[in-house]
Amino acid sequence: MRPPLPCLLLAAGSLLGETVGTASRTLNLNPEEIVVQLLIETPTGTTLEQSVGALGPLGMTQQNLESVGTLRDAPDRLGWQYSFIRPFPSLYDLLKQIDYTRRQLRETGIPLTYQFFLRPTPKTVDAAKRRVLSELIEEARRSASASGKLRSVSIEPTPSAIDHGRDKLLFGQSSGLLQYNLSVVAIFE
Repeated sequence: MRPPLPCLLLAAGSLLGETVGTASRTLNLNPEEIVVQLLIETPTGTTLEQSVGALGPLGMTQQNLESVGTLRDAPDRLGWQYSFIRPFPSLYDLLKQIDYTRRQLRETGIPLTYQFFLRPTPKTVDAAKRRVLSELIEEARRSASASGKLRSVSIEPTPSAIDHGRDKLLFGQSSGLLQYNLSVVAIFE
């Protein structure tokens, strides 16, 4: 198991006569997008056109297809995984649409499962990073007791409540603010 990046940077910085400082800040960002991932299970003879057609009410196209393959538990079935993004204000209508499609497909013997995540747009996260970056660098400088020139900095946003294994996506939270922890690792000469 590798040590986390901040530990590696701290070790590298001390070897090179540099000082490494860290700082973090929690920001609340509004949900702006819904990221949906859904899976349908079909008989192995199903074509791409049939799979996309089954999801017609949701507006799926071939471009939304993430993967297709036989299922481990049911080798005589294919799993078609699709993903798409919709604006947050459409959440209620979208969930009704997915539920309707799921009921329709169930009648034909095709199960549909899904999960959704809420997130701010990447543009909003970038703006939040720019807004607090100079403050975080100064905090990192104080934590390292450094007076030298800033050599490099990395800033990463991480949602504070994530579904494990799904970086930067929040599972099924339907309202309220999303908390992001912005962490900075700064190296000073």
